[in-house]
Amino acid sequence: MVEAWGIDGEEVKITMPTESEVFNMASASEAQHRERMGKAKLLPDAAAISGIKGFELSKTPVEIKGRDWLLKVVPCIGGRMISMIHLPSATQWLHSRVEADGYEEYSSIEYRSAGCSEEYQVVGMVCLRVHPTFTLLHPAEVLVVFDSIDGTKHEIRPEAGEQTLEGDILPNGEWMLVDKCTGLGLVNRFDINQVNKCMIHWGSRTVNLELWSVERPVSVETPWRFLTNTR
Repeated sequence: MVEAWGIDGEEVKITMPTESEVFNMASASEAQHRERMGKAKLLPDAAAISGIKGFELSKTPVEIKGRDWLLKVVPCIGGRMISMIHLPSATQWLHSRVEADGYEEYSSIEYRSAGCSEEYQVVGMVCLRVHPTFTLLHPAEVLVVFDSIDGTKHEIRPEAGEQTLEGDILPNGEWMLVDKCTGLGLVNRFDINQVNKCMIHWGSRTVNLELWSVERPVSVETPWRFLTNTR
């Protein structure tokens, strides 16, 4: 991915890495991937361990039902949420497969970093990254709306591309995904003292509304968590 800032009408110049630099980056990334795959602990097969006393691993989603919502989580992948249905409107908000997407949480800034699908130990800095993938029933009729910390109002649509929100333009503790075709909106509230930045990433029929914490060391004595509410 290449990012650059410019003004409409001006020439934008982007310095590209040399061929050797690209080769070195690709080699380093491949080596890092091989190292992580070698250390990754695969999920045990449910049939293979079903006979162990006091232990059962389920691949069957567990339903959690409230007055307005029906949630489905899968125990064998860390209790990750794969379905979030609004009962009054029969609307499914999450885009998910068992092996990916849904409501994911990462332990660092990297996509699907340690803890997303395997056991891990913290050996350095941690950045909590909340990564829900919402489905768009009407991609051309959706937008994200919020008031920022500085009091300005924002409406961000898919054509705006990926957006990083931080500093004074960080949502002031609340942002909403709106489907104008159905008149429905999904509101996410969070503590601005826990969130360092927000990110919006539009797909063809999905959108990620991410929350990022600051990066800092953690321990048993100094845990790190998000308090967030979606309705």
